[in-house]
Amino acid sequence: AVLNDTAYKIGAIDGAVGDVIAKNDFPKATLHTLPQLTESSQILIDLAYGKADIVFLEGNVGAEFQAKNPGKIRAVSTVPYRSFPSPLLAFSIDEPKLATMFDTIIGEMQLQGTIEHI
Repeated sequence: AVLNDTAYKIGAIDGAVGDVIAKNDFPKATLHTLPQLTESSQILIDLAYGKADIVFLEGNVGAEFQAKNPGKIRAVSTVPYRSFPSPLLAFSIDEPKLATMFDTIIGEMQLQGTIEHI
């Protein structure tokens, strides 16, 4: 794959889908990460300012950022690179960090086969 080269910087939030994709599919690429509870828009800001060459995240996050920051980034594709099944958990609207934490942990458990094993 073209991106599997040290010449490319993949931006991701620690433990999020983009981090997993970068580490598993593009291990030779340089990884630019932000701490786990960072807002998704921050990695796109880093992308816009050249700290990363590409990021992998949900299309709605990228579209929202593009709408608020026209001309700063562009979508490489509208076809998902990979799909991950997500269990449904409900949290108070006042607890977005808690929801993000659970999403990340459960996603990691799914990728590692822990959920299937249980």
